[in-house]
Amino acid sequence: MTRTLKELHTEVVEAAGLLTDAISGGLEAFVASLRDRAVVDWRIYRIAEWRCRVPSVELAKVPSIDWASLANLRVRLAHRFHTIDPVQMFVFSAMHVPKLRHALAKQLNE
Repeated sequence: MTRTLKELHTEVVEAAGLLTDAISGGLEAFVASLRDRAVVDWRIYRIAEWRCRVPSVELAKVPSIDWASLANLRVRLAHRFHTIDPVQMFVFSAMHVPKLRHALAKQLNE
């Protein structure tokens, strides 16, 4: 178990509840709510930022995650925020964050 993967896992776990609440009303409610969209954008950005801090050798221990896509999403959130599609963020929150949480937990428990 490495400290950096553990910290990334902690960030994902902390974000998971907020993300779940933000998308719980469904896609239409999420797109209409600037607050929920801001919560999701910020927490996904934080997760992606942690990804940048974890050494590649550590990320390689969790090959089931598409780390390059997460890095690209971080760049878009940081530098082209106005181009972010709320539907993409909704899907990322609903599909990829739970997968990331599970994959990291599995790696940390081995």
